[in-house]
Amino acid sequence: MSNLHQRVSMTEAPTVHETQPKAVEDVGGLLRLSQVKPRFKAAEFHPRMQILDDIQQELIFHMRLLKMTWSIAHVRTLLIGLAAFILGVLSPETWGGGDAMTVGIPGIRQVNGGGFFLMICSLGLWIWFMFEIWNLFPVMKGHSVSLMFAWISVMMGMILFHTEAPGFPFKLGGGSLLGGIVTFLVMVFVIYIFWKAVQETRDQHVEEVHAESDPRKMEEAMKEHSLAGWTFILLLWGAAITLSTWSGVHYIADRNLTMPGLLFIHLILGCLAVYGVMHLLWFPQLMLGAGTTKVLSRRAREAIADLEAQKAGMKIQKEVKTEGKCPECDANAPINRSDEGEPVVDCSKEGCEGKGPANGKCNLCKTRIPTRHTCGECGINAPVMDYLGDSEAW
Repeated sequence: MSNLHQRVSMTEAPTVHETQPKAVEDVGGLLRLSQVKPRFKAAEFHPRMQILDDIQQELIFHMRLLKMTWSIAHVRTLLIGLAAFILGVLSPETWGGGDAMTVGIPGIRQVNGGGFFLMICSLGLWIWFMFEIWNLFPVMKGHSVSLMFAWISVMMGMILFHTEAPGFPFKLGGGSLLGGIVTFLVMVFVIYIFWKAVQETRDQHVEEVHAESDPRKMEEAMKEHSLAGWTFILLLWGAAITLSTWSGVHYIADRNLTMPGLLFIHLILGCLAVYGVMHLLWFPQLMLGAGTTKVLSRRAREAIADLEAQKAGMKIQKEVKTEGKCPECDANAPINRSDEGEPVVDCSKEGCEGKGPANGKCNLCKTRIPTRHTCGECGINAPVMDYLGDSEAW
């Protein structure tokens, strides 16, 4: 995996000759989007169907890149995530529905031994899955938590929807609709922030790494880093977790078991959602390479830059002092102004590098600091305040 991260990003691969019959991996680089062609041309039927060709091209591009770059570590991580999800689905609590009136520690105590064992194993595997993801996709570490939070949010929303309306959405109940709507909107908001951060980080990556004076080359670089296919997968993932959680919660809430196939739908879509988490994190990581680029939205990046500028400004303000000037010959004098506006004079004792306020003591040798200073150039003796101009007062 480390060797793959050391490769250049997708658009940095050498150009392959146009007469080459099919796309192949360049030496030292990765496959380029322009090397991939769609299987069929939907635009031939209607020009507005060009978007289908673009998405088809990018999905093929993703699959070929996946075959090139995924290692045993990726497959192992995927199997861990699938095992975590499947063990949770196969718990006896899922089959029996549990007791909705018993919660907390009493509810855990009512779980039988086999169900409790599967629950602990599933939880441990989820934690292991997250650690493996962080190791594989360090640039996307924070956003991996965001995706899991979005998944949990839509699950909580479905639970609230079904609390007083077990037949949701076929039968609505007004009791918990507001809570379900709020948590569902939280999921939508988190996914949008994730998409925005990846998109704007991609823009910055292209502008900095692939900067060209020719705008046509910049446009080509932006096309090579297209996120249309990735965005399509993100939308599919959002739909998958929504339908998966609804089918799972509805299966448990339906005491008459009128739709037994929902558990199968929950299992299939949930497994696809586990893969989707890895795919959504893998592609931006591959695009940005193994650098230290943080995937942030433009406003978040600007806020961090402003904060760092303020810290740097404060540091400079504390460390850089304006030297005093002789009122006669304008020569530099070892007199500065403190943050409070008081004159600070370097200690005149030989070998001492301390300083102190006028008519005070040196901070190192405790020698008395005089209130007057003699210029080393012209010999004038004047109060230390005369060496500090009025423009330096603030």
